[in-house]
Amino acid sequence: MISSLANRLLKRNQSIEWVPMEEPLSFDDKKYSNSTITDYVLRSSRSYLDIVRNRSPKSSQIHEWEYNFKLLFENIGREKSDLYVFDFGGGLVPLWWNLKPVITSFKLHWTVCEMEDLVAKSSEFIIEGLSFVSDPDEMPKGVDLLYSRCALQYVEDPIEMLKVLLEKEPRTVYLKKLGVSSDNSKQSYWQISNLQDQGPHQIKNSSERVCYPVHYYPIGDYQDLLEDYGYRVDWFLESDQGIPHAKLITLRGTMG
Repeated sequence: MISSLANRLLKRNQSIEWVPMEEPLSFDDKKYSNSTITDYVLRSSRSYLDIVRNRSPKSSQIHEWEYNFKLLFENIGREKSDLYVFDFGGGLVPLWWNLKPVITSFKLHWTVCEMEDLVAKSSEFIIEGLSFVSDPDEMPKGVDLLYSRCALQYVEDPIEMLKVLLEKEPRTVYLKKLGVSSDNSKQSYWQISNLQDQGPHQIKNSSERVCYPVHYYPIGDYQDLLEDYGYRVDWFLESDQGIPHAKLITLRGTMG
């Protein structure tokens, strides 16, 4: 058993700490879906939406990550004029805003699945080609891409949630910054972080700390599940620094 002090990785200049779930904590709200976080995410998203809407037109040069997504969409969208994406946990100002100026060969239909309390207040963020749902079961069958960035590890059971999504038979699965355990065990922590880190745009003077659970499952659990559903799987490491007994990976599954 790892000691409490070893798990409190609040190093200098590091704003996140992970505490084993068996340890008692003084936080009143130990969940991500609470009014404090929801209100902050809404304010943060409004600020970020103003930024992306008023951004200067895209130059001919694009970032490497934008180019990689462009290649991904061109690969899965051959001989298609419309691409359908289901974005699990994508926030109110999702990746769609960044990719729309870059992905010009297709018309993007982007559906974000988010927490119910956020979706209930999402009307001001809806625009043609972008919609929001709160129930994963509302994912249309056979979308071109199931995308998720740093989200699955924050649901109660990541494998069961992914199973629900795979039942909808997405053609391609792309899980970025997926948190997995570094060994074959399941690791669960309370993640304590700054409120100002919860939204897409930091609002100063939001120094409050918040706490919610995070679950790191073995990479083999994800790989086996995808293969059971008929996907070819590949993955690569993004980071193995900072998180106790866990790492962040990008995992891709291709049907067939």
